[in-house]
Amino acid sequence: MTPSARHIERRGTNVAIAGGLLAFCLGTYAYTMRKVRTDEVDDELDRRAGKGAR
Repeated sequence: MTPSARHIERRGTNVAIAGGLLAFCLGTYAYTMRKVRTDEVDDELDRRAGKGAR
């Protein structure tokens, strides 16, 4: 098998792995940003209600 034939043969596997890693990274980023935003909103609501630590 020539090197180019092996490359073509494994391309599907490489694309699947890259897609999985990309999905994991984007999911982790989205989850983190949502949690940070929620924490900031909760902190602001607590501050406005006079419950926040100063």
